[in-house]
Amino acid sequence: MNLEERYQQIQLDVLKKIRPAKKERELLESKYAEISSKLEKALQDAKIQARIELLGSFSRDTWISGNRDIDIFIILPYESKFSPKDLLNEIKKGIKLDWIRKHAKHPYLYAITDDIEIEILPCYEFELGRKIRSAVDRSPNHKQFIKQNLPVGSNEEVRLLKQFMKGTETYGAEIKVHGFSGYLV
Repeated sequence: MNLEERYQQIQLDVLKKIRPAKKERELLESKYAEISSKLEKALQDAKIQARIELLGSFSRDTWISGNRDIDIFIILPYESKFSPKDLLNEIKKGIKLDWIRKHAKHPYLYAITDDIEIEILPCYEFELGRKIRSAVDRSPNHKQFIKQNLPVGSNEEVRLLKQFMKGTETYGAEIKVHGFSGYLV
């Protein structure tokens, strides 16, 4: 076996370990459907006009098996009078989980259910030429950019890169890691 063949075999072996199985994928899809349905009802009950969008590596099929997290953005109209804090309070009332309110440059909700991490992040619609209202307003545009620019089939290469970066402790924007966020990978 030459060097190129060995390299390809290593990639295949790693992918077998990090590629999510059908059962794991179905588990996350089911949990997202359940949570988004409850979110729609909570928004409707509170008379909040907003759009729900799945973002993050699960939405792009670049997640690594075992890293079970679902990032759900609640996108308010730019002119909305609802603050992220008020929106999150309504969601906590409507969806009974052990929510933890977290705050980076913006408030968001975090919970673990069925060994799946759920993050609910409020933001406002973003349009070029307008001032952003929260730190994550451009996040939905990032998903669109990736969708338009990541070549079909590249998700496996992204998985391999993420796993390599995890092994070198350079993946993750958390303070303890000081690495690269998933957005950059």
